[in-house]
Amino acid sequence: MSYNYQIYLDDNLELLSEKPQNLMAEVTVKGSENFGNYHTSYFPINRNGEELVFNEWHLKEFYINRQWNRSYLLGFIVSKKDMPYINLYDLIKKYRDTIWSNNGKSELELNSKMLRYAIDFLKEIPEEISTHFGVDIYLTYTKVFTNQDLYNFYIMLSDSFRNLTATEFSFLNKLFIRRWKAII
Repeated sequence: MSYNYQIYLDDNLELLSEKPQNLMAEVTVKGSENFGNYHTSYFPINRNGEELVFNEWHLKEFYINRQWNRSYLLGFIVSKKDMPYINLYDLIKKYRDTIWSNNGKSELELNSKMLRYAIDFLKEIPEEISTHFGVDIYLTYTKVFTNQDLYNFYIMLSDSFRNLTATEFSFLNKLFIRRWKAII
């Protein structure tokens, strides 16, 4: 069975089945159900019909799979400026847990929690980072604490640097030099 309908997103990023007074966005929902296994894609737009933007990232779609007692965030599609769409799901999964137990919560409650979780992740990403590689390198970098960690990080990711934009490379290089001076 497949479905397609609209719900609403309030200012607290709660997904609601009824239109609230403090409406932030309308959300088009597409999905299917097969023996208790739900696949749901959410496509949010604001009151003016525009995409939601968090920290300059445009939220295109988030995709959730709900099974009997667990839900999984499977996709978090975003873009920034004129860049192609990127799916930050694998980054979120790498740095945060993406599986939730339902614990009797409604689908809207649980999916609201997952959406806020992913948006919080977006808000932590610096404006200067705008590609999948840039975000991944930055997040890996934030876990560097010692001189050896920093050296290992730089060697491990040096091949990926060619995939960065000039702005990203400059930003990360400044961070690297600043951290290097602080550590030594």
